[in-house]
Amino acid sequence: MDLVQSNGGNIIATLATADASHRNLRVEAFADPAFPDSGRIISRRSFLIAGGIEAIRAHDMALRLVAGEQVDLIELLGEGGRLAADLTASSFATIRGLASELELSFVTTASNLDPLRELLSWEIVGDELDSKIDFRIENPHAAAQFNFREDHAQTTNIDFHRFAYLPVDEREAGLSLGAIGIPLLFQGEALIVELSDARFEMRDNLVALKPHEHLMSNEQGGVLVEVIATNAAGDLRWRESVVVEIKENPFPWHNSASQYDTNNDGRVTPLDILLIINRLNEDLNRRLPAVRSPINGRDLWFDISQDGLVSPLDILLIINHFNRRLAGEPNDTALPHGKLS
Repeated sequence: MDLVQSNGGNIIATLATADASHRNLRVEAFADPAFPDSGRIISRRSFLIAGGIEAIRAHDMALRLVAGEQVDLIELLGEGGRLAADLTASSFATIRGLASELELSFVTTASNLDPLRELLSWEIVGDELDSKIDFRIENPHAAAQFNFREDHAQTTNIDFHRFAYLPVDEREAGLSLGAIGIPLLFQGEALIVELSDARFEMRDNLVALKPHEHLMSNEQGGVLVEVIATNAAGDLRWRESVVVEIKENPFPWHNSASQYDTNNDGRVTPLDILLIINRLNEDLNRRLPAVRSPINGRDLWFDISQDGLVSPLDILLIINHFNRRLAGEPNDTALPHGKLS
């Protein structure tokens, strides 16, 4: 099935194709000027199931789309059109059109692909009260680029909602969660950013725990942090819901990614030993705090031996590591909890 087309009518159906190799499937419903309600694609059930879709075009769409792979184009053709859709595919190339009301929910099936590779472009038709945009993207790696015609963007109610899932270690104070999927500027205007959890803040355009805040793995189900950005007029809102999954981390002062790298600069050098010596000279209490915090603005990992202490043993382990390297032995890997080498 390569083409479903209606001239001056509507397509109201549940359509399925089982051929996973489809790349040129097209569904088009053209409006007839004599019939204002024509040119619609309407289906709230699984509308398309195929390997790939070349184009879906209509004056008005209300559909649930399921595609195994890429969707090249979804296009609204008429002024004042409406798109209410649940869209699922591994990626979407371009979605564009004229519309007065948009309700979009994206779910991408491939975690390593952005759902919108190129552009989501809308020219909003309708007055300030009628025009509305709602976006919802559910994918940890979802990224979207938006292009609105400037004379419409400031008078349109826009609600963009994205979901992300992020694993982090417990017992790490001030931890940065990374960049968010919402802009801090829109049409040259700085947006007002708020966070739903008082333990978090925006720091260098990143969502981060406040300097003395940390998470613990006993928080069942993780932590939900909503980041909301609005313009001064309040008619533009971008939301990112981040579900923070908290991983157990019984030895927060141990660098599990690079065991002997005290300052985490990507190298093991005598400086890593010197930092431990300085710590021993500065603090006679060898028991490390239960929560790791930056020291003088630096992230340091003193617990080479994974015993919760900073001691001469940690120095000895780095020296042994140097000796093994000089002897030509293979590089060490991170140790399981409680094991010394």
